[in-house]
Amino acid sequence: ARSELAEVVDKFSLAKKTAAALKRDIMQKRGELRRSTGQTDAEAAARERLEEQLEAREREIASERARLAGVVEEREALSVELGEVRAQLAALEASEAEGRERAVAVEAELEEIIEQAKEAQKLGKSLKESGGEGGERPRRRRWFR
Repeated sequence: ARSELAEVVDKFSLAKKTAAALKRDIMQKRGELRRSTGQTDAEAAARERLEEQLEAREREIASERARLAGVVEEREALSVELGEVRAQLAALEASEAEGRERAVAVEAELEEIIEQAKEAQKLGKSLKESGGEGGERPRRRRWFR
């Protein structure tokens, strides 16, 4: 009975030591789990901050795209307006050139008429001096007196 009792006490002692070792392992694993959970929580918080920053950046980009779209539309409208103004300017320049041509033609005509008038005056003067026809011009009557 003593040997059985010693054997049971040895088994009990071994079981106690095993239980203590298991308890230490469990405590160690629990600590690792806490550290791991803390790290996971920190990673989750960092990930959440990064996602918020990403969303904010995407909103900024969307806003910038909308602003740029407005600028592009305005640029296109100004480009169309500039084309219209250029067409008006070209038409005005063509009209101006045509007016200059007409002015040159009128000036040439006037010079010709002036030359003809000078010739007519010379002819009249020479006829008057030679005593030919039309030497004396009748005087005009002033009817507004």
